[in-house]
Amino acid sequence: MSSSSVQVLIVGAGPSGLTVAAELNRHGVQCRIIDQLPDAVSTSNALGVQARTLELWRDSGISGSAIENGIPVKQLNIHSGKRPIARFQFNRIDSPYAYMLALPQRDTESLLNEYLNDNGVVVERSVELIDFVHEDRHVKVMLRHEDGREETVLADWLIGCDGGRSFVREKLAVPFLGKDLEYHFVMMDTRIDGSLPKNEFHVFFSDKGTFAVIPLPDGISRIMADVTRDPKLYEEKSPSIQDFKRLSEERCGITLNFQESIWSSGFWVRERVVTQLVHDNVMLVGDAAHVHSPAGGQGMNTGIQDAYNLSWKLASVIHGSATPDLLKTYHEERHPIAKSVIVFSSLFLRIVTLHNRFLVALRNTIISWVSKIPFVANRLPRQMSEIDLHYRRSSIVSGSLIKRIQKRVWGLVGRQLLCAGDRAPDGPLKDEKGVNQSLFDLYQTTQHTVLIFLGQNPDLNVIAETSKHIQSQYCKYVNLCFVMPEDCDASELNEMGLPFFDQNMQVHRMFGALSSKVVLIRPDNYIGCLCSVTDITSLGQYFNGIFANLSHADASHIATEETRKAA
Repeated sequence: MSSSSVQVLIVGAGPSGLTVAAELNRHGVQCRIIDQLPDAVSTSNALGVQARTLELWRDSGISGSAIENGIPVKQLNIHSGKRPIARFQFNRIDSPYAYMLALPQRDTESLLNEYLNDNGVVVERSVELIDFVHEDRHVKVMLRHEDGREETVLADWLIGCDGGRSFVREKLAVPFLGKDLEYHFVMMDTRIDGSLPKNEFHVFFSDKGTFAVIPLPDGISRIMADVTRDPKLYEEKSPSIQDFKRLSEERCGITLNFQESIWSSGFWVRERVVTQLVHDNVMLVGDAAHVHSPAGGQGMNTGIQDAYNLSWKLASVIHGSATPDLLKTYHEERHPIAKSVIVFSSLFLRIVTLHNRFLVALRNTIISWVSKIPFVANRLPRQMSEIDLHYRRSSIVSGSLIKRIQKRVWGLVGRQLLCAGDRAPDGPLKDEKGVNQSLFDLYQTTQHTVLIFLGQNPDLNVIAETSKHIQSQYCKYVNLCFVMPEDCDASELNEMGLPFFDQNMQVHRMFGALSSKVVLIRPDNYIGCLCSVTDITSLGQYFNGIFANLSHADASHIATEETRKAA
């Protein structure tokens, strides 16, 4: 039996595991990633990449390749038979990626694998996790290779990304609360002769069940149908093209000619979530931690965002800048998200699978009516895109309680007000040479980004003092940038950080920063702190809650070479 050691061992090379590996690598952490399957997935499986995932992929540079290989789905159309009753437009999402990207899972995994290979990380396939035990500050892991050879690995950290039937979860004996539902769906990838637009998602309601058509690259479409009450298909795992022809004739009211069945499958719905994501130095990510209905296209995206949340925190602990207590906030922040996603997808599932004729008619009438209300019509695409998910109640975000209350009040009437814990939005800027930049360009770093908004009528002396304080206390951990009105002359600040200019104060208004403010963006592109430029206490509370070893490093490092390249 051979033996080895590694900082992080990742079990499972699906989208969640690959993202953990990619993000840890980007943060400078050594890892191994194993999977017991001999090959990567070859089928389309999960296919909806939401706007928030594309925003995060921008950090590793793979969002462009994903868009080139996928189909931007810009609208969700709902029909009752052949009669359109509602439409929801994704292009109203406040994101550079105002659509759902239809991208087969095999292509998602291929892009992540390519990124890892380019950075010296290779998935070890046909390697099975057979046991693990906690041992002092490590995890002693037993692996079995394809040739029968067994290996003992001493890992500092073990990350379970091994899917809905996770061995890691079962070995931990953590409760997986919820239930397996009776809902059964069938799906098929096919080519269709018909008149449906190629960049729109179509859902057909009927009292016999729901029928959905989602465009995929290369002229292929994903067909999905609820067959919970279909006696011929309820137990079916490999439905035929004839089955789908019958379902389309019964439910769509329009002719869909299927050319071929490229791949088909059937599945039952489970709704479950673990009680705890963090178990000493073993963590659960993605489907290993939570499973739910595919309605709304949330599952894979939630797992990928689990990975982003965990990776920067784990890297901070491994690099010695944070204590392991920081990892407790992975559970604190992501567990409520997992539960909320289950609530949303469960509600979505039950709405689209109604069969009672009276309830079907009532549902269709209500959906048709509310889709014409702008606030409601915008709400569903935002919910699906996951850009509204937040960590406002996290113990490590620092901001005004009053502002959080204001956020909730304004949200009821459709107004957006940013506060600590929210996703950091994008916005247009210009650098000192007049070149167009964006806020997302500034976030594209493994460090925290500090944005100091000068606002209207700034007191440059106060801003300079705050900047010097940030430099002297936190420069090891942050990149400092100034956002100022386009006509502002504050050249004396340029030595402290990078200047950017905000045309018409658009970005200032977005952050509620018409008066001078400090906004601290975490490495996962969420707002960690939002406070007045004079409120050094809130900034200190945030950093003291994150970092274990604050040092008075040379202030000249505040504008790092990494940020200058990003800019």
